[in-house]
Amino acid sequence: MHNLQQAKTELGDVLSTQGKYGEAEAYASAGLEDALVLNGLNTTPVGYALGVVGWMRFQQGDLTSAEKYYRHALAAVEGSGVVRHSTSLASRRAALANAQLVQG
Repeated sequence: MHNLQQAKTELGDVLSTQGKYGEAEAYASAGLEDALVLNGLNTTPVGYALGVVGWMRFQQGDLTSAEKYYRHALAAVEGSGVVRHSTSLASRRAALANAQLVQG
């Protein structure tokens, strides 16, 4: 089941990057729901899934929503107890910083 959740999330990410936002929304949302059920809120899979939804919003120009999702993604990863030098944590921080930079 974890592989299916991860595949949905990653497919949402790829479709979003290709500009197929309708399909991306469906897969990213399904991946996020599965990640929450399988892993709980404060986990790296949930942080990644929230980041994918944020990326989708970012690409569509909805910077306010993107920032919101990025903040939740960062909180999930921080709450998971990862070490300070975790690449997952660094990725979530970078995404949030990018959204804030673009907003000015």
